[in-house]
Amino acid sequence: MKYRAPRLSVNEDNLTVSKLNFTSGDYVKSGEIIAELETTKASFEILAETSDVIQYFVAEGSIIAVEDLIASQGENKTVETKSSSEGTVFTKAAQSLIRKYKIDLKRFEDMNIVRSEDVSKLLRERTKKPSNIETEAIKLEQDKIKYPSLNSYSFVPSASIRFTFDMITQDKEAEFWKRLYQIDLIDLCNVTEIFNFVYFEDTLHLFPINQSSSISKYRNELNNSALEVYRKKSATGSTKVCVSYLKSTSRFEHSALLFKGSKVTIAVSEVEGSDNISFEILYDHRYLDGYTLLKCFENF
Repeated sequence: MKYRAPRLSVNEDNLTVSKLNFTSGDYVKSGEIIAELETTKASFEILAETSDVIQYFVAEGSIIAVEDLIASQGENKTVETKSSSEGTVFTKAAQSLIRKYKIDLKRFEDMNIVRSEDVSKLLRERTKKPSNIETEAIKLEQDKIKYPSLNSYSFVPSASIRFTFDMITQDKEAEFWKRLYQIDLIDLCNVTEIFNFVYFEDTLHLFPINQSSSISKYRNELNNSALEVYRKKSATGSTKVCVSYLKSTSRFEHSALLFKGSKVTIAVSEVEGSDNISFEILYDHRYLDGYTLLKCFENF
């Protein structure tokens, strides 16, 4: 079936192709609008007279003459039914995309006809909203790394408390860790160690900071954990209490992130030249309550 440009006006020999509603290779049903034409005085829609694959011979926006060939159907058979999706018809353009991106035909088993725009829509949705599992698998395959990416964590319901404390020594970070091990937080959360976490190359790295007897030993622990980041090593296992410690030359607010497996996360903010530090405690309120945490930090 061939479709040619009709004469819409006695005094006009040319028409403009204002719109093509499909792409060459698409399957078009009888009665669907193939193209829209217009002149200075009239407009016209060309309807498909049969159900078959469409092939265009003009471009959208082009100017054509009366009787020019616009499109045809059924001239070249370009559809086939895949045995793995019985009853589903795929256009040639759709088949090309499916082969290129290695898409499982079962994704289309509920459809009668699959066109290129159907495949493109599936690709856009897959690119826009990858699952956490897919994201982690791709990253692990590309980088060949063992530690988890931040995208692999599932965040949980939480509540927060903010504190500000005066510090005694110049090394506020090491002093913070020493004080943290002196309160009952470990017993409260039923853990044996607290993890320091660092963001590096879009990845969350976890390192246990062991209880020490002096500020200098805590400093060595922190320096060693920072060194391991650059070696691309990270601790694994079930994490219950985490600390994120950031420093700045100006005042800022550091917000904590609570992820699956963590009951408490402490986000510490240290401003250069200040005698105190501030921190936000984010906790999973399914297991802990604010009053208990407040009582715990009274002795910090």
